[in-house]
Amino acid sequence: MEKTMKTNVYAKLTVNVYALGLVLLFASRTLWAQPAPQDPIAESLFPPELLMHHQDAIALSEEQKDFIHAAIQRAEPRIEELRRQLQDESETMAALLKKDRVEEQQALAQADKVLNLEREIKRTHLALLIGIKNKLTPRQQAQLKEIKIKLAPIQMKMQGVQASIRRWEQDGRDLSPIGQIMDEFEPLMREGKFKEAEAVLDRALKRLRE
Repeated sequence: MEKTMKTNVYAKLTVNVYALGLVLLFASRTLWAQPAPQDPIAESLFPPELLMHHQDAIALSEEQKDFIHAAIQRAEPRIEELRRQLQDESETMAALLKKDRVEEQQALAQADKVLNLEREIKRTHLALLIGIKNKLTPRQQAQLKEIKIKLAPIQMKMQGVQASIRRWEQDGRDLSPIGQIMDEFEPLMREGKFKEAEAVLDRALKRLRE
């Protein structure tokens, strides 16, 4: 029961993070992750989660929604395949480096394979985000930039909640009180009530710090 509760809390946090549209444009080994602060590239692009979460606020058309869904469906299988290849090549690289005497040229050639795969993942992801941005009107882009600014403090507090959740989990503490608090977060975000959503995170952080 306790394990199930922990899993549910983690699931909620994962959904909430993605709902914020917090994407790291150049993640080395994952498709979606949280962005580095003040990343000039990420600031100019809009992850699909952000668009879909705020589709009503920016008046996303059905044509735009269909385009985004289709673009994701094309990109995800390619990225997943590249990630599998990257995992295999990284393991090969690790095995080469574990030897007492490393064959330099062999190791460097293997490193090139790893770096090329990472580059291709980033390039595929970038192409997805560029395609999505080009489908948006200037007004929609301006609205999304405003939303991202409003989400910045929420992002920071969400990271704090996640870190504290991990500490609680390591200590074997009951996570159900946090899950109950976080139940309120997603509906507020969907309604665009960012101040109220931030207040929910404040409550969660206060409880986690007790």
